[in-house]
Amino acid sequence: MTTLNPDLVTQALRTVNDPELHKDLVTLEMVKGISIEGNAVTVGIELTTPACPMKDRIRNDVTEAIVAKAASIGAATPRVTVEFTADVRRPNQKARE
Repeated sequence: MTTLNPDLVTQALRTVNDPELHKDLVTLEMVKGISIEGNAVTVGIELTTPACPMKDRIRNDVTEAIVAKAASIGAATPRVTVEFTADVRRPNQKARE
């Protein structure tokens, strides 16, 4: 049976757009980690603010994309966990780095 790997998960995440910025999470560099252990997939997503009002939608969209990718390759339905962090630096501070 085929299994998910980080590249396939990244492909799935390219189909998930930030609802406010209208670009995919990979292009926006919001994906901060992908971990796969057996049938469990954990994805780290960095939000623009800790109080992001779209957090639940992003979690659902990420989960749906990964589950759909697994189905498309004949892999078992994964257990998906999305862990959020937030970059709280001011935009001009980010630009200097």
